[in-house]
Amino acid sequence: MGRDERYLPDVVAGRRRRRLCASACGSAMLVFFACTYRVAPVASDNFGNGRDAAFDSAELGTSDVSAEANAFAPCPDKMVRVVTATLDFCIDAYEVTNADYAKFIADNGVGGQEPRCSWNTSFVPFANWPAREADSNLPVDQIDWCDAWAYCRFAGKRLCGGRDGALDPKRRAGGSAFIEPIDPARSHWAAACSKGGTQQAPYGVATRDDVCVCSLAQDPKREAVGSRTQCVGGFDGIFDMSGNVWEWIDACTDTAPESASSDECYSLGGGFDNPCLPCFDLNGMFVREAHETNLGFRCCAQ
Repeated sequence: MGRDERYLPDVVAGRRRRRLCASACGSAMLVFFACTYRVAPVASDNFGNGRDAAFDSAELGTSDVSAEANAFAPCPDKMVRVVTATLDFCIDAYEVTNADYAKFIADNGVGGQEPRCSWNTSFVPFANWPAREADSNLPVDQIDWCDAWAYCRFAGKRLCGGRDGALDPKRRAGGSAFIEPIDPARSHWAAACSKGGTQQAPYGVATRDDVCVCSLAQDPKREAVGSRTQCVGGFDGIFDMSGNVWEWIDACTDTAPESASSDECYSLGGGFDNPCLPCFDLNGMFVREAHETNLGFRCCAQ
């Protein structure tokens, strides 16, 4: 797919955004983000699910749970265990929905910001909010990177990154052919989507146009998470890793703190208004403060 390498700035309601546009995708791109869950002895999180007791102190670092204990710990509800040669973690089975996010808005206020998000004064989605009851199972959209990061922390998880936390968008570790955000040996999202690097698409060796919520049709739109039952994989039980919404991940180009809102952050998977993309597509780069109608996330736990 051809790609226009220019970053296109624009202004919406005073909030600047910049994205790397795919020429086949049109002018609008939407991103979802993904989160990782820690598998550890649990207390209680804000949703009444198991929460990693080490999370608050470890933040984005590695868990202090022994490898032996981690090998037998189950994933929390609605998460899927992913084990590869280099990674062992849990990932949300579905993109975060409007119903999920409403719980966060009701209970959290504006606490729990990532340090680079001090400029972010509200977690309320920029548009389409509050969501209609009929849209409760649609993936939440119109949220920026900081909103996604804070939600995952509130849920006792973290925005999907790597084993040691955030991924470096410029680094190729150990001679890898991939930069870290799409390196299946290091990136939780890429490992889950590609079945540990063994396939190009979550559902098989090649992309298809008939199984996921991705299209260049005249009136594309989000669909309820998990409704496309064939859009599953790379591991059984994970849905919509291609299409529906782009998914934010924890991989940003950090700059000076005073301009952190303009850091460029990756999102993966493509949205409902894009062609069906492979797991390793890098067209989804937005500034940290961006919000779009096809941009959302899911969470992970290590």
